[in-house]
Amino acid sequence: MRWIILFLISTLILLGCADSERSIEDYANADVKFQKRTFTAKTNEFYMTLPAGWHTNQDLAESDTLHYYLEAGSDDGTLLSMTVLKMETVYGRIDKEFNKHIAEYTKAINVTLKERTTVQVGNMTADAALCEFDDKGKVILKEIDLFIPLNNHQYYSITMICENNDKVDENLAIMMSCAKSFRLKN
Repeated sequence: MRWIILFLISTLILLGCADSERSIEDYANADVKFQKRTFTAKTNEFYMTLPAGWHTNQDLAESDTLHYYLEAGSDDGTLLSMTVLKMETVYGRIDKEFNKHIAEYTKAINVTLKERTTVQVGNMTADAALCEFDDKGKVILKEIDLFIPLNNHQYYSITMICENNDKVDENLAIMMSCAKSFRLKN
């Protein structure tokens, strides 16, 4: 009888772990294998790893707030995309920028902030947020946002978004692996 009770308890623990949500740290530390290529921005300011088959679209966008834009993603018909933006602060203070961005972003009815943390990106520490988008109570998209301050008025923003399908955990792990490879050229 004792073995049956231990077996039932162990089974319940394992089922509970299987249903738990993954954290940003889980995605950042996942050991995921994929074909890689090195991407260097045409500004020559940074480089990073991207999946080998992904398309890229980059542009210099000289405006008051946006200086550079990179969009990279899969061509397989699913929503699987990363953006890298070089930005000027909008809210005036670099230490408040990410907080204000996330607060404004999550005001939308269908967006839920699941986690806020920090993560290492190269030799820099990035603020990170994991959000979910729902439609009629069902999660349809997951997004991870990284905020990498450069100085008192500029930062890089890396956004990773994908459909909530059977590959969502693998896709977010691949994109976090790419984001963690982000390096500034000195």
